[in-house]
Amino acid sequence: MKRNQAPENSCRFLLEELERLNDIVDHFLSLAQNRYIERKPCSLSALLCELQPILASECADKQITLTYQLAEASNLLQLNTKEIRQLVLNLARNSMDAMNAQGELSLATEQTELGITLTIRDTGCGIPPELLPRIFDPFFTTKKNTTGLGLPVCQNIVAAHDGKITVVSEVGRGTSCTIFFPFSAVPQA
Repeated sequence: MKRNQAPENSCRFLLEELERLNDIVDHFLSLAQNRYIERKPCSLSALLCELQPILASECADKQITLTYQLAEASNLLQLNTKEIRQLVLNLARNSMDAMNAQGELSLATEQTELGITLTIRDTGCGIPPELLPRIFDPFFTTKKNTTGLGLPVCQNIVAAHDGKITVVSEVGRGTSCTIFFPFSAVPQA
């Protein structure tokens, strides 16, 4: 007599749903105003290198080419590494979702006198000009089965690091997200 596998599948499904709900709660908490985040001196390039195996694996699964062009930044930034990981993974995964096989995802950094710029660029479908002003609005989404909180959370993370995020997109050619992190940002208690 075969043993029924349904309980095992049900447990896996429940765990996946709990993880999804936990992510939604985390997104809501990330949108909280005037929240303090602990930051410490960190190399953005080193953090991006830590994420490279994850991104490379996900890109390989989707037949997307991943390129890194990281500047050798001599200055450290005051960062919350957990939040910066979330920011980069969210933006990179959005880019991957916008591309078909054979697309390209690139991450690049550039150091200036005032800070470090991170650019995440894709060769995806692009964002129509009429939707571009709304992409950071909470709950706005064009994807099925998403909350529309990913980009607002990204914007909140950048703001909490005293940075600035800009998005440029062209339908049929791709999207470029540029995040500027200033050197002068000092965590406030």
